[in-house]
Amino acid sequence: MAALTFVFLAVYGYAMLFDIPYLGFLVEPPDSRIYVLSRGSNEPGSLLSNDLLVSINDQTWHEFTDASLSYPTYLLFQRHSYQLHIQRGDELKEFNWIIPGINILEFLYRLLSIWWLPFAFWLAGVVVSLQVRPRDVRWRLLFLFFYLAALAVSAGVVSTYDVLGSTTVLRSAVWLILPVSWHLHWMFPKPLAPAPKRVLWVLYGLGAALTIAEWFHLLPRMTYLVGFMLMVINSFILMVMHLVSQPDQRRNLAFYFLWVLAVVFPTFVATIYALLFNSFPVIVNMMVWILPGIPVGYIYLIYTGRVEGMELRSNRLITVILYSGLLLATSVILTFLVTAIFREPSYYLSIGIAMTFLLGLATLYIYPVFQRWFERKLLDIPMPPTQLLERYTARVTTSLGTDEMIHLLRNEALPSLLIRQAALIRLDASLNPSLLFKIDLPDELLPTPGQIPTLLSQAGQFPRRPTDTGGEVPCKWALLVISLAVSGQTVGICLLGKRDPDDTYTQAEINTLQALMDQTALALINFEQAEQLRVLYQKDIERQEAERSHLARELHDDVLNQLGMLWMSVDERQTDEHFAIAYQTSVTRIREIISGLRPGMLMYGLRFALEELTEETATQVGGDISIQLILPPTDIRYPPDVELHLFRIVQQACKNALKHSQAQGIYIRGQLDPGRAELLVEDDGVGFVAGENLDLARLLANKHFGLAGMHERAALIGARMTIDSAPGEGTRVRVEWSTNSTAPV
Repeated sequence: MAALTFVFLAVYGYAMLFDIPYLGFLVEPPDSRIYVLSRGSNEPGSLLSNDLLVSINDQTWHEFTDASLSYPTYLLFQRHSYQLHIQRGDELKEFNWIIPGINILEFLYRLLSIWWLPFAFWLAGVVVSLQVRPRDVRWRLLFLFFYLAALAVSAGVVSTYDVLGSTTVLRSAVWLILPVSWHLHWMFPKPLAPAPKRVLWVLYGLGAALTIAEWFHLLPRMTYLVGFMLMVINSFILMVMHLVSQPDQRRNLAFYFLWVLAVVFPTFVATIYALLFNSFPVIVNMMVWILPGIPVGYIYLIYTGRVEGMELRSNRLITVILYSGLLLATSVILTFLVTAIFREPSYYLSIGIAMTFLLGLATLYIYPVFQRWFERKLLDIPMPPTQLLERYTARVTTSLGTDEMIHLLRNEALPSLLIRQAALIRLDASLNPSLLFKIDLPDELLPTPGQIPTLLSQAGQFPRRPTDTGGEVPCKWALLVISLAVSGQTVGICLLGKRDPDDTYTQAEINTLQALMDQTALALINFEQAEQLRVLYQKDIERQEAERSHLARELHDDVLNQLGMLWMSVDERQTDEHFAIAYQTSVTRIREIISGLRPGMLMYGLRFALEELTEETATQVGGDISIQLILPPTDIRYPPDVELHLFRIVQQACKNALKHSQAQGIYIRGQLDPGRAELLVEDDGVGFVAGENLDLARLLANKHFGLAGMHERAALIGARMTIDSAPGEGTRVRVEWSTNSTAPV
């Protein structure tokens, strides 16, 4: 029905823009006043704006309008000239008017008129047909109402010229809308009661009979306006009945009532005027512009959830329809421009072929861009469905953890398939479930451990079928079940529910979803193994620190004490000078080792420990490299483990800079505030290509053990560490910690 209605609209739209001859002037009722738009080859003074048209080819204008509401039919087919009698002041003039043909001013007048208005109703019908669910009686009545309204408005636009039976189509459409409107407003937004079938049969039969009568011209020409008034009056009566009998709907209905009243009332008044004075007022053309507010009001009610049981659901087919409409509008404009430039009809076939080729070529490049923009912005489809599997696989294999994979699957992959209800559940070896994420689901709808085996037995079935053991189907909301398995071992289950627009899953889509879940299962196993590796590495760091502390204490408390006792037992008068030097060198070296194992100044605070680190590092390099600490003095303290790991990160960053950067200067900057610490180690060395992937597995695989240690130390205290570097631009290592930071469990 949508296609048939579109054909009617396109035919009448084409007739308005191209088929109806360009007369060069307009005649406005009710006094037949003339407005000149183009003279063509006619004399300058032959016809003037504000002249009154008296007759055309000896038929008076008033004789004609008494019989019809359209221009004389013969004006549509006599394309060359005709006799005009006009009244100019007190003078009656007669002359031959040559039709000027297509001209820019008259074309723009038609182009900017209401010829496109029916397409607004048609598009509303398409939106309802494709995107409103469920497909119940209200759904059918709503898009049927919009299609008939589109047909009536389209025929009404050209009915002034009585072209292609438009006058009869207009009147017939009004009589067909009458029963549809009554039935719709009985059911919308919520049925008043079960629809009376006998009344419906009478109404639809009466509408069909009146339509047939219009086709055989058995009714007076203004009778259809009575039908329009009856439609409006009946609709308002039914709305009042809704307001009275449905208190729970009053808030929604009040908006709907006022909206329709504001849109329809001006046209209703114009209809009364036409019945009284046998013609429409000129202002009715302005009133018609607000008529698209009618479908907007209906769709807005559904979109905002104010219509019980109805909702808008996405459908990718609407992208094609909208693009086709834009292409049609572009074709109309190009057709006019080309025919205005090349007036010789012999060129038209070649021009048509060339335009078809150019529009087709443009579509190859423009449509994919339009489709991508429309689906992303308006339909909320993040990934192109045709490339979904490839993109998901590429991104999930480079994900940094389970959270990123869940975000990718929940917010991009499943919405790209228009899936609006889902749950992903991890299963252990005993099939005990743990929820990874859910979409639009209350907790009580999630499966219980006892339901998991039954759900797994139904994996891949659509629609799901009861098991041989009988009983109720678990999780009825789940229309499709997909299992996650690796090497034959089940590691999870994905339950998929509502899906736009009709909750259906084709076999090809099931295969795609299974492939997605296979990739997800592999990613889950990899992430869990990486997390185990991370935990082991963190434990190793903690063990190293414990061993360092233990060794530092042993060296300080035992070795240095023993050396001190040795020195005291030696007679200084008999001690060789070389022995004294070797003794002092050994003590100094042991103290340096102790400081490296556990910085002594860390007992007094992070600021003092960093100052000591700067001095010791500067001493080691012997002045060849400038090492500076640019940090305001402070005695602020942090938890011991935080101070230790922040110190180690800075220490390792300085070590990496000395070893690899070939820098001339190393600068330790930052700010130590209560509850917050920010440190930056910056060098002016050669730099390197710093990627964003700082996960432990990649760092260890590439043998970046120093960076891996820094990264894991930051993770241990919940700090955020970033590395910014580029070839020739040095390296900047930044670490930030605050009391709000949370270390991983």
